[in-house]
Amino acid sequence: MATPKKQSVKLPRAPLIFVLAQVRFSPVLKMESYVPDIQEYMRHHGFPKYRVETIQNIMIGSGTKTEVTRRWIFDDAESCRQVILTTDALTFQTTTYDTFDGFVSDFTTVAQPLADHAKVERIEQIGLRYVDLLTPIDGISTGELLRPGLRGVPAASLGSENMVFSFALQAQTPPGVLTVRSIQLLNIESLLPPDLGEVSLAFPKWALKAQDTRVLDFDHISRTNLSFSGASLSQELGELHKYTDMAFRSFVTEEAFQAWSLPG
Repeated sequence: MATPKKQSVKLPRAPLIFVLAQVRFSPVLKMESYVPDIQEYMRHHGFPKYRVETIQNIMIGSGTKTEVTRRWIFDDAESCRQVILTTDALTFQTTTYDTFDGFVSDFTTVAQPLADHAKVERIEQIGLRYVDLLTPIDGISTGELLRPGLRGVPAASLGSENMVFSFALQAQTPPGVLTVRSIQLLNIESLLPPDLGEVSLAFPKWALKAQDTRVLDFDHISRTNLSFSGASLSQELGELHKYTDMAFRSFVTEEAFQAWSLPG
């Protein structure tokens, strides 16, 4: 029996600092020729900033080869929302997430020119990722925001003054595979997991000033074969979000949830 869907609740003081959605499709080798039309669309839908990045990938096999690829990047005026396009994927990421419905609406909007101009027909993979930055709140320490089994052991019990505790798990869910990672941050200059690379977005001021921090990272991926449409993207993201939200609630304490629910 499917688990009943819990209603999403907006947390005024949520620890969320970064959200990403990505759709992957079969490579479109002529993508660069469609970029001018896609850029014009983005410019009129809230993403006036544009740049191209060239990336060198070193391929090691029978002989070392260097492959040069491009990605086209579109930012909003405040550098808080960003679209990254490659020949086989479109990524939408933001540091100003408000509600899931609003996020999905933005994602389907920026994905539309792939159907209109690049004629993408099938979805091969879709992913949804949430990164939370846990910090002390209302007298609740960072460790106490997590349920007891996820807190590790006190540093003093090991005769240590400083200790970093991290964990990772992977679970098969009805829509796909959910990976959850957590690590205590020692260097606040790097807010995001290293596999995300350098993210050129503006982060909330509270996050940049935070101390005693821990990252909680939810990465949910569905491999599928669906027609490329706004309805398909919305449906798949909805399923990924449902089980990601369940995981988040399973990891944090009720006291933490109540503190984040209070007005900011």
